[in-house]
Amino acid sequence: MKRGEFEGGVPPYGCKAQDGRLVIGEEGAEVMRRIFEGYTDSVGVREITRRLNLDGGAARNAKSGWSVSRIYKRLHSRCYCGERTLDGLVVECPAIIDEET
Repeated sequence: MKRGEFEGGVPPYGCKAQDGRLVIGEEGAEVMRRIFEGYTDSVGVREITRRLNLDGGAARNAKSGWSVSRIYKRLHSRCYCGERTLDGLVVECPAIIDEET
């Protein structure tokens, strides 16, 4: 796999596959920024989940919407800072948030 090349499958929420690479999908990226900003502003995960579901922050599965576990999973994923782990290797991907967030 070449550096920056998307390996296939479902892209991380907030990204999309384009021409064999991951790029930021602005609608989903804005939702991810809201999640991280709320969390860094000491808003609880349950409240973030409630707000997203009320405001229509689109989840991949629109039927069930956002859940606390989906929010936690994303908050602990390094891919939103620009790193993905594939087969034990750390590869770069587009960063939606900065490292300090």
